[in-house]
Amino acid sequence: ENKFRDFLLQETSTFGIREYPVQKTMLNREERTFDTSLGKIRVKMGILEDEIIKYKPEFENVKELAKIHNLSMNRVYQILTQELENLSIRK
Repeated sequence: ENKFRDFLLQETSTFGIREYPVQKTMLNREERTFDTSLGKIRVKMGILEDEIIKYKPEFENVKELAKIHNLSMNRVYQILTQELENLSIRK
């Protein structure tokens, strides 16, 4: 921490550094694998008070499926999101 502060003061034009504590609150997470029309996909789920409130297909899996199926990553996300909604994984 001090080395980084010293580096900024010595090697940049700044005359000062603002420092303050930061707190991060995170959802509980769970990861599951689902079978889809494009193949298996790992999905990260955010859980609040025992309820899945959001989910997201794993980036590396989406990238791989896009390459295999010659689709854009955006299109793969669209297809997977639709299929995951149909599975009602939020319940």
